[in-house]
Amino acid sequence: MTRLVKDGGITPQYVKSGKFFGRVSRVDEYGGYATYAYDDNNPAGNLWITKKWYNTNGNGLGKEYKFLVVNGRCISSTSKDFVTNDVLNYIYTYNAQGQLEEAKLSNGNAYKYSYKFYPATNSYQLDKLIIVFECNLIGEAAFKYNALANKYSIGNNYGNIEKYLPIFGKFNDLLVDATEEFQYSPPDVISTSKFTYTLDSDGLPTNIMTLHDTKENGVSKKVETENRIYKYSDNWQGI
Repeated sequence: MTRLVKDGGITPQYVKSGKFFGRVSRVDEYGGYATYAYDDNNPAGNLWITKKWYNTNGNGLGKEYKFLVVNGRCISSTSKDFVTNDVLNYIYTYNAQGQLEEAKLSNGNAYKYSYKFYPATNSYQLDKLIIVFECNLIGEAAFKYNALANKYSIGNNYGNIEKYLPIFGKFNDLLVDATEEFQYSPPDVISTSKFTYTLDSDGLPTNIMTLHDTKENGVSKKVETENRIYKYSDNWQGI
């Protein structure tokens, strides 16, 4: 069983035994670490996943997340910030293909996902994401794809989605070629990202070079390049 063991400066670990074998158990990154606990010991047999984020600067437990998973899909989540005492409650809905359509906060703010059919793969890829705040469209992201298969899918960070938990359906089975993000609250900001991949013999990305270009009101403000290293292993560390 192949697992991602290095995601840039992030180091995931996995459960080494039992019914949750191979699921993420801990993630270490700059400034702190997260632990993951799994519990399906309830009459309905639903899965509860608890993630706890600890700061390494001495503040201890910083955030806690709880995800309710039914039939392999997360249907709701709650997160609490122990510094600000803010609590966020999300409800998740899915389309007929089992792909995430909406992550909606209890206050009505939402992330809405739409998909486009690709005949070459006979599947739907994430096409657009829109962000709604107080009934107003405040942001949007559009996705373009290349012909490379996405063989190790991880989630995104929109809508309280946990990138190392495969409980939100699959967004794309092709690798993203480019994204374009729009921020409509003044000033208008457009951020484009172009991705270049280095693959290993199994078709897994070992390096992703990203060229970011940010414009405000049509004027380029920042152009930067990011190189991110990925490593995989069949003999992964775990708890």
